[in-house]
Amino acid sequence: MKYLIAYNSNDEVVNIEDAIVTEQYYFKIGDERIELINAFNGDIMTKHWRSKVASADKNLIFHKSCQMYIVSTKTLIYQGTRIIANRVLMEHDASRMISDNFNYIPDLLMLDENDNPICIVEVHYTNKKNDQDIKKIRTFNIPCIELTFEIEHGYKEPTRTQTIFISEEFIQNRERYNSEERLFESRIAEVKRDIKTIRESRRWM
Repeated sequence: MKYLIAYNSNDEVVNIEDAIVTEQYYFKIGDERIELINAFNGDIMTKHWRSKVASADKNLIFHKSCQMYIVSTKTLIYQGTRIIANRVLMEHDASRMISDNFNYIPDLLMLDENDNPICIVEVHYTNKKNDQDIKKIRTFNIPCIELTFEIEHGYKEPTRTQTIFISEEFIQNRERYNSEERLFESRIAEVKRDIKTIRESRRWM
């Protein structure tokens, strides 16, 4: 199985097609790291990476690939509208944003330019959310979208998109979430604030 999305040694999400031999690549599964190694074909190095851990579940790895592709693109298509996040948190990092006791660990959490939640994204590949899961999700009052992937179709395009919970605020802001300009303006404002902070700190030196 080919793994096209992984973390490098700097915890950056990268495309394995652009991998270099001297770098290390891995998946995060909970607190565990599953290291990937390059598979050789004689003296010819191929673009095929495999898990160093033989016991690694290929279904779990595919699930991670689906998640990490969304983390890298920061984009979700919902009912024909592109939702663009400023950043996307995965699992435990996402849980810290919405829960103090880790009683719910979402697959992904998309955040806007002010670090406010846009929506939760659940990746359905092996285990579909049941009624108890959905009831728990609704308590956070954060829109939640479930994406279904099939390994035959790859990790980039879900075969089905289902709304678990949606809010009026999300519907009203869909067009704003589709705008890359808002993120650009936010980053400009952030840079200006940083410059102002640096200038003020120099005054007291």
